[in-house]
Amino acid sequence: MSATPPTTDGHAPVRLVRRDDVLERTLLDGVLVLAPGQADPTALRGSAAVLWDLLRRPSTTDELLEHLAARYTGERATMADDVTGAVAELGRLGLVVADVG
Repeated sequence: MSATPPTTDGHAPVRLVRRDDVLERTLLDGVLVLAPGQADPTALRGSAAVLWDLLRRPSTTDELLEHLAARYTGERATMADDVTGAVAELGRLGLVVADVG
């Protein structure tokens, strides 16, 4: 199962990457991140912290899913839904952007 929604315009799937201006601090059990303009930081733990680390490099949700599936056990469809939801939430929080490079 794919985590990347198919494109309807014939273009390649979107590659996402962390914003350069996000503040981050390492925690014992994850990472604390704060996007510009946000009042409160967000704590990322467990697989969310791993996902954040993976987003150092531009990646599609399918690529992120492959990395996480190699590290964790679970039903692939559930993992795909989780990755898609997590990436959407990181975008909503202003922590990731589409890579245009």
